[in-house]
Amino acid sequence: MKRIQKKLLTAVSFAKPKRSWLASRCGWLLALFLFATVGAQADEDFLFFEYENLTLEQSLNLKTNVATKSPASPRESPNIITIITREEVQNSGARDIFDVLRLVPGIEFGVDIQGIIGIGFRGIWGQEGKVLVMVDGQMLNDLGYAGTQIDRIPVAQIERVEVIRGPGSVIYGGNAELAVINILTRGAREKGVQATGLAGFSSNGGDRGALDVHYGTGSESPDSLHLSGAAHFSKTPRSDRHYTDSTGNAYSMKDNSDLTAKSANIGIEKGGFHSRIIVDEFLTTQRDAFGVNQASATQINSHLYLAEAAYDLKLGQHWTITPRFNLNRHEPWNEHDDYFMYDKTYTRTGETITTQYEHSQRLTLLGGAEFQQDHAKVSEDTPDTALWPGNQRHINYDNQAYFAQGQVKLPMGTIVGGGRYEYHSAYKDSFVPRLAWTKLWERLNIKALYSQAFRTPSLENIRLNTNIRPEKLTTYEVETGYQFSDSLFASIALFDMTIRKPIIYHYDSLTSTEYYSNDDPTGTHGFELTSRWKGRLGYADLSYSFYSATKRVPLYSVPGHSGSMLGWPTHKIALNSNFNLGRGVSLNPSAILLVKRYGYDPQDASGNMTLRRYPTVFLLNFFIQKKDAFRKGLDIGIGVFDLLSSNYSYIQPYNSGHTPLPGGSREFISRVSYQF
Repeated sequence: MKRIQKKLLTAVSFAKPKRSWLASRCGWLLALFLFATVGAQADEDFLFFEYENLTLEQSLNLKTNVATKSPASPRESPNIITIITREEVQNSGARDIFDVLRLVPGIEFGVDIQGIIGIGFRGIWGQEGKVLVMVDGQMLNDLGYAGTQIDRIPVAQIERVEVIRGPGSVIYGGNAELAVINILTRGAREKGVQATGLAGFSSNGGDRGALDVHYGTGSESPDSLHLSGAAHFSKTPRSDRHYTDSTGNAYSMKDNSDLTAKSANIGIEKGGFHSRIIVDEFLTTQRDAFGVNQASATQINSHLYLAEAAYDLKLGQHWTITPRFNLNRHEPWNEHDDYFMYDKTYTRTGETITTQYEHSQRLTLLGGAEFQQDHAKVSEDTPDTALWPGNQRHINYDNQAYFAQGQVKLPMGTIVGGGRYEYHSAYKDSFVPRLAWTKLWERLNIKALYSQAFRTPSLENIRLNTNIRPEKLTTYEVETGYQFSDSLFASIALFDMTIRKPIIYHYDSLTSTEYYSNDDPTGTHGFELTSRWKGRLGYADLSYSFYSATKRVPLYSVPGHSGSMLGWPTHKIALNSNFNLGRGVSLNPSAILLVKRYGYDPQDASGNMTLRRYPTVFLLNFFIQKKDAFRKGLDIGIGVFDLLSSNYSYIQPYNSGHTPLPGGSREFISRVSYQF
């Protein structure tokens, strides 16, 4: 993502809702709560039992509804899916969400601007709205540029991570183009209070600290009132190493790159009624700016408020209707200092009704309609150059979407077909289809998938180009997997992705203007190998990812290397393993190998950035954990991350003058968790 350049940064003030809006929404919520008295049976297929106690067969058949809204195992789902359970997250000793997502084939990270790290997938930069990130089903992407500051997600609260490694627009809309990351927190299923503390210190003196508290009422009866609450606080440096900007100036990132996250997550469930409120504040300290160092550190705030209420109304044994209301209020990139003044607020309200009809075990139909209202307001001191079209200080847009999907199970396999149509008041209409065939035998599974997806222009894209149109992705995928024994499974997925009319950022230094445009196609193809061993002594997941560029736009390309994209490793190997040593003690090695990355070094004597191939990176981690240490419910663990001091850096995956941002040095951590 490329945010506004220095001279054009804008500010937006907090938009208070009108009383009529508030009254209508309160009435809507009240109606949903009254529905809760009817009650509905909870779907026990979604319960994830202790991962260590499952056989390989059971772990392969864990159910998820992330791909179709109907429970299915990853081998049967009409998408390529990775699931990481709570036990795997905790056993790995993961410090943050980066440690978790790096275990997913195809995912890597790059630096954007102002200390922000974004997601790349299969060699394509996904930060500006191409990868949908959700927490408990609610969208984390900001409404201005559609990017995600995923550092803010607390790993101690994760129940599981579900990743669609491929398009998801038919179900999830215009930010689910390349992939969908759905992070589910613990909710009310565990009874009591659990507190988790994490501390870490790095080789160069960087200190990390995090505290999480979770409360749940338990899940003895699905018709009972279930409450959950979680609070998180953390402070950690992005790095404790030195950053050198494009002009050759350097500074120590220690005390100049602190990340502070605070959040509260409250959920209510009763029968078919479920609601959730998330309040989140993320503070970034940075000096790298747009690639030329600032004289002193500045702080950037991002406030996020999410609310959701829904009710699953059972109309007989086979038919379910779910009305849903969502509120998303985001104040990203909030900055007031000598360098910039940026203060924008975006608000989205959404109403959705989804219906699902299970005619039999062979036929399932899904359909729905979504209506969204977006509002953005600009503060009075915002420069005129950054106002909305027509020199307005506030703007409103509407979007309506209709989607349908059918799933038929036949002797020849399961066929899934569907599509989504959207109409937006600014960029008009979009349509994408999907078609999938899957077949599961006793040990063998095969998938053939065709999907289109789109990345809808965000509010800031529209502001800078009122003629911008959605970009469209076409993806072909084939996956096959085989269970070789009771303890070994392996799969291979082949993919080909092409984005037409990609939305690309441009900055004209001669006129000091910026804009977005729909450019020439870009895309990649490649494959991903995964294997899982799970036995009495533990488990090990090993994956290998490869991509090659097929079509490139200049902003992302590597001159002289047609198969590579800036920033992204052509080859990636990931290992996550667990070995039980007895008496609740486990050793958990993990490793990431990144090969063939290209980026730009500081300027040469002529003032030109220097293209460089960066050395292979090997991130080696160890975490030792003791469960029920000294007393039941007390878990302790210690570990070391980046044991070999790899000097890993986040490379900017587009050519915009930002040199690679150093990651942290070798870090030692300790974690204590107690279930009261």
